[in-house]
Amino acid sequence: MSTVAVPRERTPNATLLTALVAGFLLIPLGLLGPDLLGGLMYLAVDGKYSFAFRQHTGPAVLLTFLAILVLRGAVLWLYASWGRPRGIFRASFAVDRTTVLWLGAALVLAAGLIALDRFVAPDPKHVPLLQAFSGYWGFGYGLTNTILQFVYYFSEGLAMIWMADAFQTAGEAKVRTWIPWGGIALALFWGGGHLFTKNLATALALLLPGFVIGSLYSLGRKRVWPAQLLFFLLTLPELFH
Repeated sequence: MSTVAVPRERTPNATLLTALVAGFLLIPLGLLGPDLLGGLMYLAVDGKYSFAFRQHTGPAVLLTFLAILVLRGAVLWLYASWGRPRGIFRASFAVDRTTVLWLGAALVLAAGLIALDRFVAPDPKHVPLLQAFSGYWGFGYGLTNTILQFVYYFSEGLAMIWMADAFQTAGEAKVRTWIPWGGIALALFWGGGHLFTKNLATALALLLPGFVIGSLYSLGRKRVWPAQLLFFLLTLPELFH
């Protein structure tokens, strides 16, 4: 008589170690890697490897966005497919009454964070994204690349949630008291990581949003959509003066 092997339940130590490794790997594979590899499209089309939009043609930026989105989408899908059956990836895509309440909380938090940013660090030189992109490449490529920029942000938000999920899973494996491990991780590694990709001012400005996004995900019982909505709303001021 044949038998079906039943996977052994992971020990807390095994879950902690696996989720920690996964969380740290998602930083280069889910966030930085797709950008760096997708940027090779700049080199192929324009002959230069640079991430300054104004130095590139509209078609090069469009193709780079598409390359990044494909690469990041593949990484996130593969990770979810690997992590779900192992109990490492625990994100919930459910849409129910509780999710709607958390979506409302995301709206309130987004309004507060945007208002705080405008008060603490106003930018009188800010140019709306569509206006800037149209100035670089004309309205056609300006509009297309503006749309792709926000699709890019959507993918970045998912990568952040995947990372928050991994670190929250790791923390919960050993500590029963609720602690926003996902929020702490996003503040340090996503927000603080902008020190290396942007500058100190940007890194400091993103510490609080990173913490709030990750904490909302953890508080909302790992519901994806409230945290994703919060991040997406925080990017919308780029469209306006």
